[in-house]
Amino acid sequence: MNDINLERLRSHMEAMEGRRNQVYDCAGLKYCGIGHLLKGAERDWPIGHTVSDNQIEAWFAEDCRVAYAEAVKTISAGAWDFMSTEQREACVDACFQLGGAGFRCFRKCVAALNRSDFSVAAVEMLDSRAAKQSPRRTMSRAKCWAYGSWQ
Repeated sequence: MNDINLERLRSHMEAMEGRRNQVYDCAGLKYCGIGHLLKGAERDWPIGHTVSDNQIEAWFAEDCRVAYAEAVKTISAGAWDFMSTEQREACVDACFQLGGAGFRCFRKCVAALNRSDFSVAAVEMLDSRAAKQSPRRTMSRAKCWAYGSWQ
């Protein structure tokens, strides 16, 4: 993950996801930390359960590692190498929010990214249900792809 700026990505994700030390519900699923979906035994924790900053940092590191791996798996090596650091971060952000499989469902967007056609990728991302559900985050990602940097 040395080809992205993890601190900048963290700052972006905290701005988009928030950072919560207590378990909360979103659409029937439990989350905590920086957009961390609770899994396994964590799902048994009650809403409001407090989690340490160390746990949040551990989750964030692992969630970013997984999202990064999914982004690299989704975007061809040639296209990945051609992207700016921030465009790569936008791909990681997409995998963080949507999961790798979810991001790959944006077939036209991913195809445009793999052609390094960033303006088309941005348009395709904005022409989605995700854009209606989280417009600020989707617009931020689309602008990053179109302009090569977080705006």
